[in-house]
Amino acid sequence: MIIARRPCLIFDVDLIGLAALLGLAAMAWFVAIRPQQQDARKLAQLALQLDQARLTLQQKRDQLRAVQDQTERLAGLLARGKRTEPPARSMAEHVSLVLAAAGRCGLDVMDFPPTDPSGDDPAGLTLRCRGSSRAFLEFLRTCARREPRHRIERFAIRARGDGVCELECVMRFIKPTQPPEASSDRSGDQP
Repeated sequence: MIIARRPCLIFDVDLIGLAALLGLAAMAWFVAIRPQQQDARKLAQLALQLDQARLTLQQKRDQLRAVQDQTERLAGLLARGKRTEPPARSMAEHVSLVLAAAGRCGLDVMDFPPTDPSGDDPAGLTLRCRGSSRAFLEFLRTCARREPRHRIERFAIRARGDGVCELECVMRFIKPTQPPEASSDRSGDQP
């Protein structure tokens, strides 16, 4: 059967062949080309994730290297006997730090006479103040955290009837010990 005569002669078999050819092309698209494109997209995403993982790994390696360097430096300082303590403070600085800590914790300082050192015992401070028991606890925690070079020798808390307590504590300021000098081995110099 003839479908069209002008400008070219088209038979019904030609249309069937064209439809079959389009069907084969569509089937080739869905079977061969489309899965390849999906795989290519997945591969690109995996490559991006791999690059990010490599970058993260490099950052972690750099951090580890920095920590190892710092550890080696600190081990060297420890081996040489050097200490990284802050310099010793004077008695006036200790007293002002203790009084400031008491004020920050909400304690009212009544009196703070210094105590005399006895023999090898370092100088100290007797602190008398008023406040709540929680303020006393916070004061003791603050002193322990901020200034580890003093010790509380004794303290007493007396409760008053109005909910306010009185604290008396004796603090001793510990002098920092000097690190021992590294002795050099001179056994080869002896005759």
